[in-house]
Amino acid sequence: MASNAARVVATAKDFDKVGLGIIGYYLQLYAVELILSEEDRSQEMTALATELLDTIEAFKKEIGGESEAEDSDKSLHVMNTLIHDQEKAKIYMLNFTMSLYNEKLKQLKDGPWDVMLKRSLWCCIDLFSCILHLWKENISETSTNSLQKRIKYCKIYLSKLAKGEIGSSDEKTLDYADFADDSEEIKDEDVDHQTSDLENNNNDKVEGLAPKDQTTSYEPVDEVPEFIDDADSVNEEEQTVDKNEDAITKDEQQVVKKEVDLTRPSAPSEPAAAEHKSYTKDELTKIMDRASKIEQIQKLAKYAISALNYEDLPTAKDELTKALDLLNSI
Repeated sequence: MASNAARVVATAKDFDKVGLGIIGYYLQLYAVELILSEEDRSQEMTALATELLDTIEAFKKEIGGESEAEDSDKSLHVMNTLIHDQEKAKIYMLNFTMSLYNEKLKQLKDGPWDVMLKRSLWCCIDLFSCILHLWKENISETSTNSLQKRIKYCKIYLSKLAKGEIGSSDEKTLDYADFADDSEEIKDEDVDHQTSDLENNNNDKVEGLAPKDQTTSYEPVDEVPEFIDDADSVNEEEQTVDKNEDAITKDEQQVVKKEVDLTRPSAPSEPAAAEHKSYTKDELTKIMDRASKIEQIQKLAKYAISALNYEDLPTAKDELTKALDLLNSI
């Protein structure tokens, strides 16, 4: 779980760097909930969650304040809308993630089969998992199954890439036709329908932010892009997921080690979109406030012990009094 959260944080920072702060915003929210759902989280991860909450609040205030200015850019108004309108935010995240996923399917066929392809597939896994977690109450069962299926496909592709089964001149290359499913429509009809309804029923459309690719910003995507599904020989492929877990784990460790040095990666677990409890903003604040107070109490106790070592009784008494006051406030 810790390695998953660390990877999500690294991905969020990448999106911030390329001007897609709203994607990073929701990935950070997802990372906080991943960390808080871990009962045995380390102090480092607790501190990371606190830092993320501060970053999230600062981003909301910055966007909210700038969007209210008379000469503010239209994109700021859009981002402010995406922060406060969860239905529009869900559609935007779905639209972006499916665009990225579809682009990576084409790259799996044509190449290059480089480290960025692997990183992008992990990015798709994190984005799909984020959507399932943050909006699980507002996503149909059909869409949920569809997104979970694509997470499995991404893991299968990562395993094949790690073992050299895709893009290697000495091994069997990917036959793109193997993953075309004639039984399904090319487009994801459920999400396409949601997007159309949203645009028809709201005068203030969500536009101007959906990128054509991961590195460009503020280009509109009018509809969910064409989606090439991958379901021929699904049973055979899905049975290989568990067998290929070691190869996937090794690949993830290489990616996380390059991106962030927060914790040692462990074998990735299945995205827990429906397993984690969702917290309200007030609940998150209370949890982090309690953790912060406990950490402060520990520091004050250390100061008191240090003062006692030097027989500085007044300072020791003062520090212990502060610690006791904080303890009583919990």
